[in-house]
Amino acid sequence: MDRRSELLQSAYEIVGRDGLEALHARAIAQALQINHATVHYYFPTRNDLLGALVDYAEERYLRDRDRVLNSLTSPVERLQAEVALFEAYCRPQSRFFRVWASLFVAAQGNDEIRQKLKRFSQVWAARFSENKNLAGYAARVSQDPFTDPYLFCATMLGLGLMAQLHQNQEETSDKVDLVVARLFEERE
Repeated sequence: MDRRSELLQSAYEIVGRDGLEALHARAIAQALQINHATVHYYFPTRNDLLGALVDYAEERYLRDRDRVLNSLTSPVERLQAEVALFEAYCRPQSRFFRVWASLFVAAQGNDEIRQKLKRFSQVWAARFSENKNLAGYAARVSQDPFTDPYLFCATMLGLGLMAQLHQNQEETSDKVDLVVARLFEERE
């Protein structure tokens, strides 16, 4: 792993564990036992670091998604696996959702980060839409809001935020199951 990737992995772990307010060059340097000037060499400003962290989180998501979906051939299985992956991200111990939520907060005052997150959410919705359409749900878009990729992603995002807030995986799993049942109800 190269130094830049090590720095981003450390930043991801810090934000995922302690929140965005704990992310500082010195915290990253301490975690890696390096001089904090090294962090500034790769990321001269906090915004540079946060922008790279958005890209890093997206890359992790896409790697996880590819790993889970690559062996599946049925569009329905792929769609179900995609929802299961997201549900795993909602678990209280998941760093991904904490990082993502923290970056949403950071994006409120930073247009560059907001644009990167917007692109990330569009990629997520497009990937969901691709599997949904392959699974034969395209005709139901106007009949059920959960088949609309944007509304589905917004619903899942809200469920993930509530899971982090309440730290109750069982309740979140029940809600995800309701969304999935609605999505699949006319197919099974």
